[in-house]
Amino acid sequence: MGIPQRVTALENKLPFILCVISGIIFIQAAWVGSIGFLQYIVVIATIPELLEFVWLINLLLWVLVAIASLGGIGVIAGGFLLTKGRVGTGKFVIGLAVGMSFIGVIIKTITTIWLTGGTGIMDAFLLEATITEWVAVFMSIFARRMAA
Repeated sequence: MGIPQRVTALENKLPFILCVISGIIFIQAAWVGSIGFLQYIVVIATIPELLEFVWLINLLLWVLVAIASLGGIGVIAGGFLLTKGRVGTGKFVIGLAVGMSFIGVIIKTITTIWLTGGTGIMDAFLLEATITEWVAVFMSIFARRMAA
């Protein structure tokens, strides 16, 4: 028969843990960021000419939240691939997901500063979402570079 193989330790354990944490942060920040967009739907709902388009804007909001959440899911999936010996594929998936999320972080930061003159960045939800997303971007990049 042969010698039974030993169960090996999880490869790239620390990069995987960092990817899971940063992926959860990306998903959470996407939901918190969408809360700020809901105020625009309320404003649009007060304009009688645009009242019939509120359902469409609401639908678009949920689609954008789903796409933004895919960045976090992609980072987690890439971290999982790192543990299964598919390091190149995992790094590629993490790179794509972080790139999508990074663009979202930049857009969120610029629009917050542009629309509020810089005072909106001090709003507790926006500040928390922006800071944690920046942390998640750097954590994901660090995990990607650590993977062997």
